[in-house]
Amino acid sequence: MSEEELDPKEMPKRVRVLAARVSGDAEHDSSGRWFKRYMRPYLVAAGIDFRITQATATGGLGRSLVNEFKAKRIVEAGGTAGNAAASALGPTEERDAALELSEQKGGIILMGRDALKEYFWALKKGYGEEIDLREEARLEGLGLGAGERRSDAKFERFEEIVVKELDKEDATNPKAPFEEVDEVAQRLNAIANEEDDSPSTSSGVVGGLKPLGYAPYRIPPPSASAIKSAPSESDLQPLTLAPRQLPPQPPLLLVPFYRRFGVVTWPSSILGFFNHRADVKLGAEYAMMILNQNLRPFAPPTSRNSLGELENTLDLNLVEEVRLGGHRELGMAEEGTPTGSPDLDFMIEKEEPGMFRKSDRKLPHDQEYHRRHYYTEELPPALKQARELASGERPATKAETANPPKIESELRKQRLEKEVRWRHELQGWAVRRSGSGVAWDESWGNSLGNESVFKVFEGLKDEDWKRMEEGKQRVEVEKAARVAAWEALA
Repeated sequence: MSEEELDPKEMPKRVRVLAARVSGDAEHDSSGRWFKRYMRPYLVAAGIDFRITQATATGGLGRSLVNEFKAKRIVEAGGTAGNAAASALGPTEERDAALELSEQKGGIILMGRDALKEYFWALKKGYGEEIDLREEARLEGLGLGAGERRSDAKFERFEEIVVKELDKEDATNPKAPFEEVDEVAQRLNAIANEEDDSPSTSSGVVGGLKPLGYAPYRIPPPSASAIKSAPSESDLQPLTLAPRQLPPQPPLLLVPFYRRFGVVTWPSSILGFFNHRADVKLGAEYAMMILNQNLRPFAPPTSRNSLGELENTLDLNLVEEVRLGGHRELGMAEEGTPTGSPDLDFMIEKEEPGMFRKSDRKLPHDQEYHRRHYYTEELPPALKQARELASGERPATKAETANPPKIESELRKQRLEKEVRWRHELQGWAVRRSGSGVAWDESWGNSLGNESVFKVFEGLKDEDWKRMEEGKQRVEVEKAARVAAWEALA
């Protein structure tokens, strides 16, 4: 296959590898390393390029794909607006389009059931939800757009989104941690907001009180004239991008990658250290599926309830509620819930609570304990200490002078980092937990006659091996003829 001629303007065939992190595994790139070791040599020998998207956290693969799909929708909406200048592609966009086309022909390799779950969740969320274009424009202005190429932009984008969520939650919570200000601070803030022509002493002390030494981490309020002239956010007409139909997808290769960890796996791990024959054979078989390009339609789910609705599939609303701290008593099923589709039920026999650490099996309940402990016992005394020292209410002790405590802005940053981590952990857990199911939409295909938009690679048959052997012999004959012609000229 590597000897076949390629047009100079044509990109080589390219596949994309989606590797999710195994929950609880200390080696976050175990699935990616398995591909590089047992499948990559065959693809390189055949002249096929590849690109690996490796997640470093549970749910990280799905979140990055959601941003990618939404960025594509925004770019497509801008290009189809009728503006020829906006739809013109630059060198970078042309290269991305050529690579995407080559991946469309090559396919997508899903490493295990975890990658399957996150990929289909990202497809449904990325293409099935509305996009607030005003919010995306605001994030784009901050350099945190969905299509931003900087490696640190993704985390900063998540932080900015969580900041707005926390502001909304604190606005409705009378006991929000940073909203409680003592009586002295209220008096000092009132004095600071007096008119500019108020008398003040040369020492800077107003009314016998020392000015407040800290300021809340907030944007200053606009003037009254600006409020009258600028329309409020609620008065603006909604500017959203409606959900769109799923575009043609590359064919999928479902690789049965499975990795267990813990003390009980030590004997098999030691044996596997000296014997890699099973992995080598498995990697070769699935790499040959990519090379052969023998496709079949994706089998849609058939399991339905009494109302005719699909069941045992992933509920996106439940995932969002769990992410925001709901369903604290939600646990894991003892086994996977079949959908009737052999493709969606891929490796469902391996889906059990034993795949997860004990601390992850009831993550919402355990995380609620840590969250409550932080907001009731850790944050309040630290915040009180920071405000007392900043306002000069009391002098710093020797221990505080030697090791200065965090100021209020640092405590806000610490809270934000904790909330981002907690919400990401809950989101990934809700998608990947045992019994959650795989996301699916009726428009993607169903058992009532609509063919699925997905294709799946099939294993090689006898005629495929025969055809590949004939192609090998033909290439060898042509190569020998070219060598003989060069020798005759010499």
